[in-house]
Amino acid sequence: DVSKLMKRFDIEDDSIASGPLKEMLSPTKERTPELAERERRILQGLVDEMFSRFKQIVKQGRPKLDDEKLAGVATGQIFTAQQALDEGFEHPLLLNVVATRDEQQGRFEDALRRLSRGVEIAPADIPVRNALALCLQRLDRPAEALTHADEILRREPGLAFAHANRGNALVALGRLGQARESHLKAIELEPTNLAALAALASIATHRGEHADAR
Repeated sequence: DVSKLMKRFDIEDDSIASGPLKEMLSPTKERTPELAERERRILQGLVDEMFSRFKQIVKQGRPKLDDEKLAGVATGQIFTAQQALDEGFEHPLLLNVVATRDEQQGRFEDALRRLSRGVEIAPADIPVRNALALCLQRLDRPAEALTHADEILRREPGLAFAHANRGNALVALGRLGQARESHLKAIELEPTNLAALAALASIATHRGEHADAR
């Protein structure tokens, strides 16, 4: 409320409104104590209703979360991804974030466990499934990585990165012809896909096609 500050400079809000509550939250309108309290009650009621609805949505997505646990963390505070997971708020995005940290620290099995859980609770989530495929590839499990790449492309066939990841898994399995086709598709969808271009060059070199590699 800057109405008192405005008075020091002989500035007055003389706006016209259709009702006494039309200017709620206006920082320049001077209010009587009664009107200010009325506005506060209305706004607090709106906030309480939206917060209640938010908790209902959280509970619906996590049926195993009991009311007491929810009430203990529903304080409006900010949580890190790890803290939220520790409190039982599983979400594919949170699992993906923490799994990325695990991989950066070399804990690939922990990352695999988190990403597998992410896919389990959200099978249609493309980012977490793609992260799982990449993690499996790093763990030298290309057949499983290929399965997830194929599932991503079944759902979203126009994703260049998924075709490139599929090609990488096929290379690891020694299926160079199919790998080449996947990388060519990735480049068709995204001509600047450097990973696919590099992979094609590597495949051509491996097959002795040095002119194509250049």
